[in-house]
Amino acid sequence: MDVIKNNQVGGFPGVDDSAVMAFQAALDSPKDVTLYMDGATYYGFVVSGEWNYRGFPLQQGGYFAIKGGPEVSLNGVGRLIVFLSFSDGMTVLGEAIETSGRLQYIDGCTDSLLIAPLKFGEPCLNVLYFPKDTNQSFHTHPSLRFGCVASGSGVACIGNVLLPLEVGDAFHLPAGELHRFKTTDTEMVIIAYHPDSQYGPKDEDHPMIISTQVQPLIARAI
Repeated sequence: MDVIKNNQVGGFPGVDDSAVMAFQAALDSPKDVTLYMDGATYYGFVVSGEWNYRGFPLQQGGYFAIKGGPEVSLNGVGRLIVFLSFSDGMTVLGEAIETSGRLQYIDGCTDSLLIAPLKFGEPCLNVLYFPKDTNQSFHTHPSLRFGCVASGSGVACIGNVLLPLEVGDAFHLPAGELHRFKTTDTEMVIIAYHPDSQYGPKDEDHPMIISTQVQPLIARAI
């Protein structure tokens, strides 16, 4: 696992041209962050401050997916984490994340799907909630993960190596790397970007088609 600490800016690439980048701007020096790549989608999270996208304010705790282009940018102050994806996404802007997840995850943790895959296998953005005194089981993922700490603090365990994590830290977890997260007397919330998924709607299986009936058949059977 590679970590960008909360007082650092910059980034590092992953695989398949994905990347994570950290930006920071002081109150007296607002920054323009250009999301310049046509054909790319930029997922992200506002750690602190306020950033503006075409008149829409993204405040602390806000999240987004924005289609890139040479004239597409965010302007603001505070700390901003951006995950670059070479996928044909849709622009989605979300207000502050909730205080707990809606789905069960391993070892008493919870999860919410902030931005779902548009089709099966495409990228998604999640938020993971780690209660106090979490001692997660070691596990792996089949593809890389990018993440950032939205609130609280904890520790990432990579084998016998312990990496402290604090608000604003961003990280890159390579595919297949054995890891777990731990907390003690503080909860921790992590935003997690997946460049792919084993989940999502398909042409023959999505809400519109499975609830459409062309007598006497359901539409997907035609």
